[in-house]
Amino acid sequence: MLEAEGRDATLPTQYDYAAEDGIMVRIRCQSCEDSDRSSNRAEVAIVPGNRFLAGMELTGILSCNACQHRWPITIRNDWPVSVQPDMPVHESAKLVNVPPGIEQDGLEAETCHFHEEYKASVVMCRRAMQLSLIEQGIIDRALTAMLTEAKTKGLIDDKTYGIAWAVKDYGDMGAHRIEELGDSEARTTIFATVVLLNHLFSATP
Repeated sequence: MLEAEGRDATLPTQYDYAAEDGIMVRIRCQSCEDSDRSSNRAEVAIVPGNRFLAGMELTGILSCNACQHRWPITIRNDWPVSVQPDMPVHESAKLVNVPPGIEQDGLEAETCHFHEEYKASVVMCRRAMQLSLIEQGIIDRALTAMLTEAKTKGLIDDKTYGIAWAVKDYGDMGAHRIEELGDSEARTTIFATVVLLNHLFSATP
């Protein structure tokens, strides 16, 4: 039906197109739709004709208050031209037993990645790792010394130590060096950070 109306849009099946007194797209949270919360599902309706969006393109993130699921949307000329079911990277959903403040670092790293702010993304990952080490009783100082102490105390094994160094290296690049970082480096760092944090907080990597 969107194609018949000449609309250029990619809307997954969980998004409805309706023509009731005009044109409207109703966007529902897929995570709620797939769970027992479907009766109270979160949704938003977008109706064309908003003069404030005419001639503009907006790209952002929708967030469900019911389940905290996040997914991206692009609106062009007051019409959604792209709505994806998930964030490009959503590894933070796998975090277990991680303090909320550190979990927020993971979410912000993914948000930065989505906005192509790759250096900011890896710096947030480095921050999450360092704060997690402090939470485990490691004295706050140069990160190299902190990782060595964590290994000596048995908080991380050889494999996890290597993962931690990958987070440190990319985080240092983002914070202290002029090298360019891109999508793959940020994705890798976010994935490694989630594995490391789950290990430090005794969750299954």
